[in-house]
Amino acid sequence: MNKYQIRLSKLPEDRIALVRALRLIGNLGLKQANDLALHVGRFPQSVLVAGVDESTAGHIATAFKDLGAEVTVEPSSLDTPMLCTPMVNAKFSWRGWGPFRLIRKAA
Repeated sequence: MNKYQIRLSKLPEDRIALVRALRLIGNLGLKQANDLALHVGRFPQSVLVAGVDESTAGHIATAFKDLGAEVTVEPSSLDTPMLCTPMVNAKFSWRGWGPFRLIRKAA
């Protein structure tokens, strides 16, 4: 079965509606949704969701289009559903050298 991803090209004008929509699609808390809204605002063409079925991708895309956002539904190389999590780069970092590199939680 083919999987799809959703790329945000342009955000809606109503920031509160954007945060609400992000909370609904990812079951996120207010701070997580706000951080994600800031991230996709700073990085245009961000992939918001990947590895979802066509009906799910269409439903999410329609919700964002109704808010005034520009979204694109594209084929995804991921088989597992995933949501963009910009905090992962801030919370984790690589430690070590060469083949002995480990991911560790940042302080």
